[in-house]
Amino acid sequence: MDGSSPIAARPHRQVPAGATLGRTKVARSTADRLVLKETRKFMWGVIASGLISTAIVYVGWMVYLKELRENIPLKILCIPLAGPLVVALGALLLYRHRTFDRKRRGIFSSRMFMKAKFETWDSFKHVQVTVITPNARRREMVEVRLERPAKTGAPEVIGMLRTGRRKSLALIAAADEISRILDLPLRVTGDSVEGTNEVCSGLEELERYKQMVKSAA
Repeated sequence: MDGSSPIAARPHRQVPAGATLGRTKVARSTADRLVLKETRKFMWGVIASGLISTAIVYVGWMVYLKELRENIPLKILCIPLAGPLVVALGALLLYRHRTFDRKRRGIFSSRMFMKAKFETWDSFKHVQVTVITPNARRREMVEVRLERPAKTGAPEVIGMLRTGRRKSLALIAAADEISRILDLPLRVTGDSVEGTNEVCSGLEELERYKQMVKSAA
């Protein structure tokens, strides 16, 4: 793909503000920007689990110290810090935002107390949309992520939702928008058998961008 020219002229596809994409939800969607933030349910879950683990570990730590051991390993003394660190992580996620910027053609990632990080479009290969087949423990899912070139890092997961729920339409729309904003190819893998009619239609609509991957290869 030539970085000087976009893959195709595509119209802006509005992603509803407040729509949940899994762990994240849509804060704002415009022609030039798509802003995602962590869902409060996930963040407060991290904080709550941190508080619970703090209480459990602290009780165990006190029992250990009551044995009056003469030489207490440093790692034992540090155990009670694990819970507060998880709580701190949850607090940081409360202010985490990820902005896909069309004018800068890249992604801004920001969180509380940390400098915003910017990644250009060429840090990624394509937007991957995968229909994950169901099994005995899981229903059919659709996952969206940004794939990186080989050996340059883990994929950037955007979200994963059940195809049988209409809310996954927002995730499909987000994949389309991210591909357009960053001028990245869009790849769709797998066929849906459990998805609603709207979800299946949305996935079929994305199929028309498959040739972009071939032209970018």
